[in-house]
Amino acid sequence: MYGRVVSHSIPFELEVSVDETETPTTHAEHVYFVSELQRLGVQWVSLAPRFVGRFEKGVDYR
Repeated sequence: MYGRVVSHSIPFELEVSVDETETPTTHAEHVYFVSELQRLGVQWVSLAPRFVGRFEKGVDYR
């Protein structure tokens, strides 16, 4: 999908989200995701991990 979007030469920013999981993202999983993205040549702006707490709209992190 990344390659398809890049091929259209339209400016965009990519956030990689791994926050829809039952457990927090481990350090090893962060390393794995980032190394695979680099290996595939994917340029991303941010990585959204799974946090221990929760975020609510209009409310700071809990």
